[in-house]
Amino acid sequence: MQSCEINGRFHYTYSDVIKVLDNNQCNKCHYQGSYINEWNYATYESIFEGTGCDIPVITPGNLNKSLLADKLNGGPTVCGNAMPPGGKKISDADLLAIETWISTGAPEHCIPEFEQVRDILKTNQCQTCHTTRDVWSFDDYSVIFSRALNSLCSGEIISKYNAGESLLYNKLGVAQKCGSRMLSASGKALNDTEVDAIRDWINAGAPYSYRALPVSLKEFYTEPVEDKEIRIYWSTASELNIDHFRLESSFDGITYFPVSDITPKGSTASGADYFYIADEVHVGFNYFRIKIFDLDGSFTYSPVRVERISNIKEIFTVYPVPVSANDGFAIEWYPVDGREKSRLRVMDILGNSCAEFIINNGHNHLSFDGFKAGVYYLTIEDYNAHRIVKKILITEI
Repeated sequence: MQSCEINGRFHYTYSDVIKVLDNNQCNKCHYQGSYINEWNYATYESIFEGTGCDIPVITPGNLNKSLLADKLNGGPTVCGNAMPPGGKKISDADLLAIETWISTGAPEHCIPEFEQVRDILKTNQCQTCHTTRDVWSFDDYSVIFSRALNSLCSGEIISKYNAGESLLYNKLGVAQKCGSRMLSASGKALNDTEVDAIRDWINAGAPYSYRALPVSLKEFYTEPVEDKEIRIYWSTASELNIDHFRLESSFDGITYFPVSDITPKGSTASGADYFYIADEVHVGFNYFRIKIFDLDGSFTYSPVRVERISNIKEIFTVYPVPVSANDGFAIEWYPVDGREKSRLRVMDILGNSCAEFIINNGHNHLSFDGFKAGVYYLTIEDYNAHRIVKKILITEI
C-alpha cells in the first residue's frame, strides 16, 4: 500500500517498507539488538547502515548500488547470502514495492515538491539573508542549485539523490561540513520534520514537481514455463512521454543484450499491460530488465527480475581457455541441488594448493593475476560431495 499521494501519483515511504519486510518475517532475524545480524530496519537511520559489505545497503535512486535490492531479487548476491534464506523468494509485488521505494529516493515521509521546500525556507525567514545570488537564493528553482559567488564551501549546494553530500542539507542539520549551521531569522534551527522533508526531496532527485519523479511500474514479474521459456509481464501506471520499451536480458546480471523493442499502447495518463515470451533461455539464471525510453531520448531502467532454469546435471565450465594470467576469466557453475555458493580450489600439478575462491551459483568473474604460466587444476564438490575437477592452462600472454 502506497501511503503518499501527490497530484494523483502515489509513492512508498519508510513505513510502507517496514510493513513489507515485517510481512515477510524479516524481523525474526533483523531486529534491533540482534547478535546474529548487525543490520536492522527498526529505525529509518538503521536501514541505511552498513553490513560489512562494500556496497551500501540503500543508495537512494540507484537500485544497482543498493545491496538490499540485490539480496532480494532471487539471483546470486554480490556479498553474503541472498534473502530470505533457504532459497525462498518474496512475492513480486513486495519486491517491486521495495525497489520502487529505493528508486524514488528511499523517502522516510511523503516527498515534497519544490514549492513546499521553498515554503519551508520562507516560513523560517531564510530570505532575510538569502535574497540574491551573491549569497545564494532559493526563490526560483533555476537558482536554488547555483553556488553563491562569495561561497567559501566546496561541494554542490544540492547533489541530486544524495542529501548527505548536499551543502543545503548539511547546513540545515547538525553535521555541518562547512561553516556554521543555517538558522532561521529568529536564530532557531529548523525542526526535524522540516529538515527531514528537505532530505527526502533531495534524495528523490530534488524534483520541481512530483511528475518529474521516475516513471514507476505497477507490476513486473517473470515466471518459467516448463523450463523452456520465460513469461515476462509488466504494467505501467502512466505512459505520458514514453517513446518505447526495450526488453533486455543477461546470463550474468552484468552484460545485457536487447531482446525486443515494444511500442507503448497509448500516450495517456492511464497505464497498460504487456506480455512477452522469451524462448531463448539459458540453463541457470536468466536476468531481465526493461529500458524505458522517453520522447526526448532519455531513458531509465526497471528493476531486474531473475529466473532460474533447472539443470539435470552439474554444470562447471571455464572460459576462455587457455586462461591468461593477466586477464580475467569466467566460471559458470550450476549445481543440481541449487546451492548458492561453493569453494573453488586451485592446485598445481604437484597437488599444492595455490588459491581458493568462493563462487556463486551462476556466472563468476575471477582473475589469476600473479600466477605463473603452467597447468593447474580447479576443483569443487558436487551435491554428493564428489569432486569435480577441471584442468586448465594458464599462459603469460
